[in-house]
Amino acid sequence: MNAVVKRIKGWRNQGNLSQGVTVDKTITLMAVANEPNFENALSWLDKDNDDDKLLASALEFQRKYLSSMVILVTSDINLQNKAELANFPYLETPDL
Repeated sequence: MNAVVKRIKGWRNQGNLSQGVTVDKTITLMAVANEPNFENALSWLDKDNDDDKLLASALEFQRKYLSSMVILVTSDINLQNKAELANFPYLETPDL
């Protein structure tokens, strides 16, 4: 996990993550901080559950950027399971 954090720090040094940083010719990394609107979320997501908040935020972001592929990156198996149930793409962080 430490290598992932260092990589993110390197991207942050390239630019403002909240505006998006190009990490490859076709890949832009963007950091987003927002509370999701659960009125528009999947009915089975719980607004008091942190994993559900993160997934609802990712779904909201995907709706905002329809032409982009949004991927949730997490090593949390429960969050991966929920993403799969929501048909939302995810990647597991590498074991280091």
